[in-house]
Amino acid sequence: MRIRLAHISVCVLLLNFLLGCSPTEPKENEPKIDIDFANIETIDYSEHVQPVFDAYCLSCHGGDKPAADTLYVSGFMVPGGNVPQSVVPIERSTMTVGDPIPVLYDIPHGIAISPSGEELYVASLSSHRIIFIDTQSNDIESLSLGSSKAPLQIAVSPDGSTLYATAQLSNELFVIDAATRSIQATLSDGIGLQPWHPVVTPDGVRVYVGNLTSNSVSVIDANSNTVLQPITGDGITQPHGSAVTSDGKYVFISNRNSSGDYVPRHNFGDNENVGTITVINTETNAITKVLEVGDFATGLGIWEE
Repeated sequence: MRIRLAHISVCVLLLNFLLGCSPTEPKENEPKIDIDFANIETIDYSEHVQPVFDAYCLSCHGGDKPAADTLYVSGFMVPGGNVPQSVVPIERSTMTVGDPIPVLYDIPHGIAISPSGEELYVASLSSHRIIFIDTQSNDIESLSLGSSKAPLQIAVSPDGSTLYATAQLSNELFVIDAATRSIQATLSDGIGLQPWHPVVTPDGVRVYVGNLTSNSVSVIDANSNTVLQPITGDGITQPHGSAVTSDGKYVFISNRNSSGDYVPRHNFGDNENVGTITVINTETNAITKVLEVGDFATGLGIWEE
């Protein structure tokens, strides 16, 4: 297939070639190409474009990367009292269940994946460990957090370098280096009782985590690993799930309110324990809205068009 040079739009890397720029040097084992684009009037895809992709693009965008079509489900509890030790992959497009991935430690609960999809992170409640799974080979590594921690949930920084793991027994937030599998910091001052689901803002600057039995939300400065003033107020009652908008302007916290501490705006006779979604403005950390939802509001996700 031949394409006129005036009409070609391939990728930034190819554009660099056309403009005479020099791209990143190929790795030692990658093919080198020698194409004089300045003197070519008509580009042939097979002859001129594909070699560029092969030499410079496939190392990062090749087909050997983990499929974006895979879901991973941790087995927290199963019928019959059996303690699970596995994570189950599911092909999202067909909802086909794959073979369980052994994780070697009991009660895998919280689960997160790296932005690249190359690593899966699982919190083992009873073994007090964070488990690292290579999604291509299913190889396992783990990091012990110590005793009496019960890590519950994990959030990953946008650049994939840092994990934030809540520990509900010790009331701590662990900051973990994803590359070295080491603990960078253990935050306790300013973290409330039973920290639950952490969430990281898209710029990686703030971490928000609801504290289930303190009726508060801790805010962490991710650059300094310091805990800022906690957020409390109307609607934050037994905070559970969390989510953040793609522009980072708002954080949503779901609240169980099984205690009935939050009093609904209208009494319908059967809604005294109504769950809530608290909307937090991340610029001011003020509560801007309280949404009343069904009873026992827990897990929370967000979808934006």
